[in-house]
Amino acid sequence: MSGIFGALNASSQSLAAFQRAIEISQNNVNNASTPGYAAQITDFTALSFNAQSGLAGGVAASQISTRDGYLDQSVRSQFTNLGSAQQLTESVSGIETSFDVSGNSGVPNAFTKLFDSFSALSVAPGSSSSRQSVLAAAQEAASAFQQTASALSQASGNADRQIQLQVNQITALASEIQGYNKQRGQSGTEDAGQDSRLNTALEKLSSLANITTRTAADGSTDVLLDGQIPLVLGTQKFSFSVTTAPAPAIPAPNPAGLPSLQIVDGSGNDITSHFAGGSVAGLLQFRNGTLSGLQGDRNQAGSLNTLAKNFADRVNTLLTSGVIAEGPPPQPGVPLFIYDASDLTRAAGSLAVVSGITAAQIATISTGPPSVSNGIALSLANLAHGTAVADQINGFSYTQYFGEIAGGVGRILASQKNSVDLYQQASTQAQSLRSQLSGVSLDAEAVRLLQYQKAYSASAKLISVLDQITQTTLDMLK
Repeated sequence: MSGIFGALNASSQSLAAFQRAIEISQNNVNNASTPGYAAQITDFTALSFNAQSGLAGGVAASQISTRDGYLDQSVRSQFTNLGSAQQLTESVSGIETSFDVSGNSGVPNAFTKLFDSFSALSVAPGSSSSRQSVLAAAQEAASAFQQTASALSQASGNADRQIQLQVNQITALASEIQGYNKQRGQSGTEDAGQDSRLNTALEKLSSLANITTRTAADGSTDVLLDGQIPLVLGTQKFSFSVTTAPAPAIPAPNPAGLPSLQIVDGSGNDITSHFAGGSVAGLLQFRNGTLSGLQGDRNQAGSLNTLAKNFADRVNTLLTSGVIAEGPPPQPGVPLFIYDASDLTRAAGSLAVVSGITAAQIATISTGPPSVSNGIALSLANLAHGTAVADQINGFSYTQYFGEIAGGVGRILASQKNSVDLYQQASTQAQSLRSQLSGVSLDAEAVRLLQYQKAYSASAKLISVLDQITQTTLDMLK
């Protein structure tokens, strides 16, 4: 009888093993389209058989995940690259319209109108309508600079808010991963559903920042920013915050300029440089790099302000070098533009036509010798394609200099768009490879289910036969 009971016990264990295998396969089928889910494989283990020692044999089943850490990290790395390129593309696209090189709007269009008005004035220096056209075009040019500066300021504010929101998202995802680690510690076993949710959280996090992960001995997941800065260690979470760079000990050239944005850890250490990928890195590059180069910061005037200051100064220099009327006594020319000279980063945003100036106060006469009635007007008109060093910035005329600024913005945008296409393809390939090796194959699961069901039926049949034998034996003993 002991042999029969042993066989019954072994068959019962096998039945449970095949039932477990069927459940694992069915769970795979149910989660075939679940993001981050890795197929689970049933591992069968033969139990020891030794009739003399009472070991009846049989089979036991355990669950093994097909998740591959290398493939997951490969996917996350591509998400990091893609996140940075997409964010920088989106941010730069927001300011592209302010740097229209077609000449149909903005500063280039205003320059064209102003230089045309100077040219018309040179033809008819005594015309009141020509002088009035100069004032109107000057007003439009000043407004164009103000509007462009305002657009950059707005873009800077938007970038600040986005960085704060995304750092908050990093903190929220870190809390989520911390929760999964706690659940893993409490259960002590691996759960396929929890594992897929953890992987999804890690992929979301990787699109925000460049992270690396490692699995601890207890099965929990540690997350490090840039492979160095801890974000999650087991059940411990670390938070980051956004702040502006402190004022330097030595006064900066432009104290009113835009301060750089920093991300600091819980101890206040600057960890901005460790955001080398992901959308936060894209925003930081846009905010602290692209925008600072355009609108200036504490250490640089910014190309837009440089253009506004140099252009206004040159126009004013020419006008004040001439006279409105030869007299006697000669009536000297007056400046046309004014701006806040207390800080170079304010030049474009504060550029305006001198309050109260009238058309009659625009100087057109160069004193020479010899005196030329339209000499100043001609010099102003020549600024459109200035060739003299005094009429240029770094070897470019004012129109060309703006074209260089706009060209720089365009080059950044084109480069990032190409990067988005490249990283999108790389991400798709990485995900496809992972799906092939770790994803659920419905065809394979159908074959496994059929095999497990047959094995289950065979074990059930054996139990039925053993039950009949047992009953027959008991009847004989009676």
